[in-house]
Amino acid sequence: MIYFFIILVALFQIIFANLMAIGNIRPDFLLVFVVFIALSKGPLKAAAAGATAGFIKDILSTGAFLNTFSFFLCGVIVGLFAQRFHKEKAFVQPMIVCAACVFVSLVYLFWFSRWDYPPPVAMLAGRIGFPTALYTALVTPPLFFLFSKLTGDAT
Repeated sequence: MIYFFIILVALFQIIFANLMAIGNIRPDFLLVFVVFIALSKGPLKAAAAGATAGFIKDILSTGAFLNTFSFFLCGVIVGLFAQRFHKEKAFVQPMIVCAACVFVSLVYLFWFSRWDYPPPVAMLAGRIGFPTALYTALVTPPLFFLFSKLTGDAT
């Protein structure tokens, strides 16, 4: 059932992320769903959901399998430490999502730094990475509410 919801969220990402874009900054609905699964289902289901959601995002964007790897790791890490979070608190959930987005951005920065002609790191982090993390964190509360209604799980 989780995989069905990943496909729905991917369609939501395709349709609404560009409509909600502010410049080049788009919220990452798939990553929010992976964090939701990690907080509600634990690390094993979050790892599978993260790998699947990341793979779908890679197919739709870069094709370098960076999202598959980073979403998988986000699911595992958040799932393992979920017991330590006050995950039912509405202000904690956006902070966890923001941290997950920063982690994904750091994976991308590391990947690009290995190129022969890397793009400017400050530009990637300052203009795309951190604003995306903040924007995604802002849309987290309504998405968590929607996901909890769709899946029947409360975090």
